[in-house]
Amino acid sequence: MKRILSIEFKNIFRNNAFRIGVLVVFLFGLYGIYYGNRVIEEQKENISRIEHLENESIEHILHIAGAENTAGTDIYYMIFHTYNPPSGWAAFSLGQRDILNYNIKTKILALEGQIYDNELTNPLSLLVGNLDLSFVFIYLFPLLIIALGFSLISEEKETGVWSMIKISGVPTLSFVFYKIFARWLIMVSLVIILMIVAALVFRAGFGAVFFAILGISIFYVSFWFAVVWLINSLNKNSTYNAILSVGIWIVLCLMFPALGNTIITATTPVHEAMETTLIQREAYHEKWDKPKSVTMNKFYQEYPEYKKYKIPEEKYYVAGWYYAMQYVADKEAEPTSKQMEQKLMERQHKAETLGMFLPTVGVQRMYNTLVNTDLEAHMRYLASVRKHHKAVREFFYPYIFEETLTKNTPWEKRPKYQPPAESADISWKSLFVGLLYSLLLVFIGIKLTKKI
Repeated sequence: MKRILSIEFKNIFRNNAFRIGVLVVFLFGLYGIYYGNRVIEEQKENISRIEHLENESIEHILHIAGAENTAGTDIYYMIFHTYNPPSGWAAFSLGQRDILNYNIKTKILALEGQIYDNELTNPLSLLVGNLDLSFVFIYLFPLLIIALGFSLISEEKETGVWSMIKISGVPTLSFVFYKIFARWLIMVSLVIILMIVAALVFRAGFGAVFFAILGISIFYVSFWFAVVWLINSLNKNSTYNAILSVGIWIVLCLMFPALGNTIITATTPVHEAMETTLIQREAYHEKWDKPKSVTMNKFYQEYPEYKKYKIPEEKYYVAGWYYAMQYVADKEAEPTSKQMEQKLMERQHKAETLGMFLPTVGVQRMYNTLVNTDLEAHMRYLASVRKHHKAVREFFYPYIFEETLTKNTPWEKRPKYQPPAESADISWKSLFVGLLYSLLLVFIGIKLTKKI
C-alpha cells in the first residue's frame, strides 16, 4: 500500500493543473496573510498615537483657556480616547475589526449617542468580505479539494484503470482511501506551511491559539475530503461529480449562510441603535425646558453627595446641572441600549446554532472567537468604554460642581483607559457536530465504495 501512496504522489505532482491550483491557492494564502497583517498594523499604529493625541489635545485646550475659565467650561471640549487593541492573531481573521470602531472617542457628555455613531453589524453579514487567511481556508481550500478529488473513481473508470485494479486483486476501498489520503496530506501540509508563515509574519508565536486554529483548519479540510469521498462513491461520471461538488460548495459556502443571515435579521431586528440615540438626545434637549430641580433630583438618586451644591433655577446655565443633565439623558436611554445588546447577543447565539449545521459558519465563528474579532469581543470593548467614561465623569464631577478654575484642576491625574481583556472562550459544539457529519459521510462513502 505504501507503493500505491508513492505512485499516487507522483501522479499528483505530474499534473500541471494540480501544480497551478496549489500555487494559486498558496499565493492567495500569502496575500491573505499580507492583507490581514497590513490592516492590523495600521490599527496598531493608530492606537500607538492615541495617548499622545489625547494629551496634545488637552494641553492645547488648557493653553488657550481663559484665566477665569472653570473646569466645567473647558472639559466640554476635551476628548478622551478609548481603543480596542488587536490580539496577536487578529490578522488571521479580521472578523468585524475593519467595520466596527476600535477607537471610540468620548466626551463626558451623554455616552450612548457617542457609542452608537457606529452600527453594530450582524455577525453573519460579514462572513464573505475580507480576503484574509481565514477566507482562503474557508472558501478557496474547498475549491482546490474539489478540483483534486471530484473524479478519483470516475476518471479511473473512464480510462479503464478501475477494471484492471479489480482484476489485480487490489482492494478497491484501500485504493480509494490512499488516493484521498495522499491529497489530504498535501492540503494539510499547505495549511501547516501557511500557518507557520502567518505566525512569523504576525509575530504571534506558536502558542495555544496557533494550535487551536491549526486543528480547526485540519478538521475543516477533512470535512471537505469526506464530502469528496461521498460524491465519488455515488459512482457517477466526472461531469456529474464536478457539477455536484461545485453545487455543494455554493450551497454550503454561499447560499445557506446568506439565507441564514436573512432569517436571523428578519427574526431578530435591531432598531435600538438609532432609537437609543434619539431617546438620549430627546431626553437631553427636553430638559432645557424643564426646571433644573427635575433633572437634579434624578441625578441625586445616584450621586446624593452633590446635593450640597446649589443649582440656581434663575441661571440659564450651571455647569453642574448641564453635566447632570447629560447623565440623566443616558440613564433614560439605558433600557433601550440594554435591549439592543440583548438582541445582538441573541443574533450571536442564533449564528452559533446555525454554525452547528453549516461547517463554514461554525469554523468562521470559532476563528473569530479565538482571535477576538467577533461581536462578543466588541461588546467587551463597549463595556470597557462605559467603565472608562464613568470613571472620568466621577473624577471630574467634584471640580465641575465646585466650579474649580481650569488652571487649578489636576488634569494629569485623570483616569487612564484600561482596554478589555482578551478571551478565547469558544463553543466547540460546531466542531463536534461537524466531526459527526464527517464520520457519517465517510461511513456512507465506504459503504457505497464497496459496492462499486
